[in-house]
Amino acid sequence: MTQSQTHGLPSWPTDAAAEFNAAMTLADSAAAYIRAASGVEYVDALLILGTGWRGALDALTGTSAADESDADGFTGNIDAETSVEVLWRADAPSVPGFVEPAAEDNRAELLLVRIGSDDPDDVAGDVRHVLVQTGRAHLYDGYGVHAVVHPIRVAAALNAERVVFTSDCGSLRDDIAPGTVLIIRDHLNPTFATPLVGSAKFADLRGMWSQNLAELAREHEPSLRDACFAFVPGPQYQTPSEVKMLRNAGADCVGMSTVLGALAARERGMEMVGLSVVSSAETNDDPNDPLAVLREARRATERHAGLLLHLVTVD
Repeated sequence: MTQSQTHGLPSWPTDAAAEFNAAMTLADSAAAYIRAASGVEYVDALLILGTGWRGALDALTGTSAADESDADGFTGNIDAETSVEVLWRADAPSVPGFVEPAAEDNRAELLLVRIGSDDPDDVAGDVRHVLVQTGRAHLYDGYGVHAVVHPIRVAAALNAERVVFTSDCGSLRDDIAPGTVLIIRDHLNPTFATPLVGSAKFADLRGMWSQNLAELAREHEPSLRDACFAFVPGPQYQTPSEVKMLRNAGADCVGMSTVLGALAARERGMEMVGLSVVSSAETNDDPNDPLAVLREARRATERHAGLLLHLVTVD
């Protein structure tokens, strides 16, 4: 443990502030790398595709993360009026500060896509540039909280004003079945882990989840259900007593991601919305099978590519 000196006397350790500042510097470095590699100066939004949501990426771009071919320059169509062009694509660990997560279906990739209308009468202002990440790091990967929230800070350094989070979760309510897609109205963080230690900047969390974006999402997909998302660090699942505790505290679902990134986004002043697909039921006595969880998430998310496109482009 190091100590700073004040008038020759030891003072409190400043390691946390140094770590926070180093994390912000690394985010700036990553943003500079992406600008140079992609040729795009700024982005409008960040889309994080969590466990089970990779199929939505394939639907958006018409390509697969498993493809070995170069996807740069590919143009796909999610509908007759909107084109999605991949301007740049890379393995995330090749970019400063990004890490390779351990979990299945979490291969880390970064894409920079151009989303715009095919209508020649539309103005250039209707074009959006979106940074897309597949395969986020989790706290259980062991890299620490700053690695977990690094993509959000990089997007902020690229001038992104919006984040769309996606994830999978376990249901804490008998009336929320696997396959249901939830929209996060609030979150519960019983760990109180935070990426803001060392920032000396207070963040008001009231209203942090955009109700405007939530309403726009529900207009596009009326089947979405509101939920309070409880964050746990993992990688273990919950005991029956922990499930009861979280449910009694007001949570509707539980997952191992999203919340730390949301805190970082809030500190950066970004607008955010979160979607989480229910991949398991925590209220029964059946054991959790990670592969079954992944299969359930994949089945439910592929049809929601249009919703994601809507959320990253709508005003």
